[in-house]
Amino acid sequence: MSSYYPPPETRGGWRTSDPAKQGVNTKRLRETIEYHDKSPCTTSHGGAILIIHNGYIIGESYVTGSLGGPQPWTKDTCNDVKSSTKSVFGTAMGVFLDEYRDRVNLDTMLVGSSREDSLIPQIWDQPITDPRKKQIKIKHVISMTSGHESDEPWLAPSPRHRFEGYTGAYQMYEYCFGWWHFQDVPHHHKLLFEPGHGFNYSNFGLEQMALAMRNITGEMVGPYVYDRVLGEIGMPRGIRDNGYRDMVYNDPRELNFSDEPGWGVGGSKGCNAYGAD
Repeated sequence: MSSYYPPPETRGGWRTSDPAKQGVNTKRLRETIEYHDKSPCTTSHGGAILIIHNGYIIGESYVTGSLGGPQPWTKDTCNDVKSSTKSVFGTAMGVFLDEYRDRVNLDTMLVGSSREDSLIPQIWDQPITDPRKKQIKIKHVISMTSGHESDEPWLAPSPRHRFEGYTGAYQMYEYCFGWWHFQDVPHHHKLLFEPGHGFNYSNFGLEQMALAMRNITGEMVGPYVYDRVLGEIGMPRGIRDNGYRDMVYNDPRELNFSDEPGWGVGGSKGCNAYGAD
């Protein structure tokens, strides 16, 4: 991993480079940007893509949408960024895979075939709800090809229901594992497809990756990310340990499921938001 961190915009910001000089496949890079630019989501509501490699900007594109989004959308536009934690957590995953490369890699099984060889042994507290989950690898949850559902019912839109045999907490990881669900809301009891054989935008695989990182490093995700990424680029230390429960910037009612603590650091005993997504 590059040791370079960019200065603030007032002092130059990111450096740029010719992709070929950075050893990048320029054809694939061009195809990636074209895919972004021509996507119906981008052409209708606009979009921006910024690609950084080895500490250099090697590609960027800004598209003004026909139906919405900033008008026009340029590199100077102040963007309304959703799921921005993914870019930070994604960097932290890269750091983690490098730091623990003697123990894990992209092809390492996440759930595994037993508690003993699992990166998330907590999931084995109940019978595995779908045998295909044993095939999930790290690369699948990182690329959103693990088969997890998308919907995020943060506001408890309907009654909660435990699947047969489960009597525990209504919390994030228990939900990800497929042990309980909201009525009429997609759940994780069964995967949508065999891992690696489809794509579906979902936060829940990343949440399980965060749990695996916590299990292996012995550190919470927030401090781990700050000490290795955010602190290095000058972010204030106050964000390192700011476990939060209310996400009032979005909705004052927005809590993660219930006050009963579960496998996450949740409920009434502290941070109840996991932050990998």
